[in-house]
Amino acid sequence: MMWFKNENGDKDFLHPLFIDDLDVEGIKEYQFIKTSDESFVLNCVKLPHASGDIEEEIKRQLDQFLSKKKLRNVKYDIHFKDMLQIDRKTGKVKMVIDATKDNF
Repeated sequence: MMWFKNENGDKDFLHPLFIDDLDVEGIKEYQFIKTSDESFVLNCVKLPHASGDIEEEIKRQLDQFLSKKKLRNVKYDIHFKDMLQIDRKTGKVKMVIDATKDNF
């Protein structure tokens, strides 16, 4: 889970099942990296046939998720990568990484 400070200054979270609802055609896989109590980065790997407006659809869905959770204050960046960050211990790609901790 990713915990954030919400619009009222209280703690709230985005549950993996909630963020797993991100469904954008043309995205092969994605990974959330929490960068602070009010920000994250979404790393995405595009499929070869992905359309040009893919970033706008990602933003639309993320904004909708954040609005529902009263987390409109949370800022994010979207980065397109060739591959996602792999966990050094497991060798697998985690859906959520907390970069505010030293455990990744």
